[in-house]
Amino acid sequence: MIRKIARENTLNLRAKHLNRQIRELKRTFENNFPQYPSDKFEMVRDFNIKLVRAKSRLKRISKIIVKNRRQARQMLIRVTKEIQILKDTNRQLSKSSESSTNLL
Repeated sequence: MIRKIARENTLNLRAKHLNRQIRELKRTFENNFPQYPSDKFEMVRDFNIKLVRAKSRLKRISKIIVKNRRQARQMLIRVTKEIQILKDTNRQLSKSSESSTNLL
């Protein structure tokens, strides 16, 4: 019983950490939004859609942890990969906004 609770707590902590990362990504996205160049509109749009999807998946995970830990663990891994992709995309957008600002 104690192991089960410990595993659930570990998964919950991991989900909270990922949720914190998503909030941070959303905050930086919203702060930098006016600086993104218009030619990167599709990239910005896709980033926002992926961010919302990752956030909704995390909300679902918290409910699944109690019922099915294995599925929750697999979903956490997928969300972690998505967050990494979002971080890379955010870096690319930031670089493109810096380069467009330098041109002006």
